[in-house]
Amino acid sequence: GPVWDFDLAFGSHSNESNNEPEEWIIKNGYRLFYIFKDSIAKQSRLDFWNENRDIIARTTDVADSVRAFLQDAAKNNFKRWDILKSTQYVYHRHAYDTYEDAVDCLKDWIRKRIQWIDENIKQ
Repeated sequence: GPVWDFDLAFGSHSNESNNEPEEWIIKNGYRLFYIFKDSIAKQSRLDFWNENRDIIARTTDVADSVRAFLQDAAKNNFKRWDILKSTQYVYHRHAYDTYEDAVDCLKDWIRKRIQWIDENIKQ
């Protein structure tokens, strides 16, 4: 689907505390904090990250190709739903001047998230 369908996982959640690219959000939820204490699970996370990091990092390249492909659809979307330059919708934390600005913000968030994971994956 279009890049904007991933908004909740990529910094546009209605719960502000879930929006920053820093922190393991699930770490404090339910019984999941036990997973972060388990050495086998820790090694599995590290192995997964090491094996898939470059694929995940290429998400920003995919965003660029999808941005170009969906340019006309985005124009129609914003004609139908006048949501640019607005934060009225609960999941729109930022008002963007253009579709391109929104995509660039998403790509920046992804880069920050990858950097944070690189620095914290061994915790």
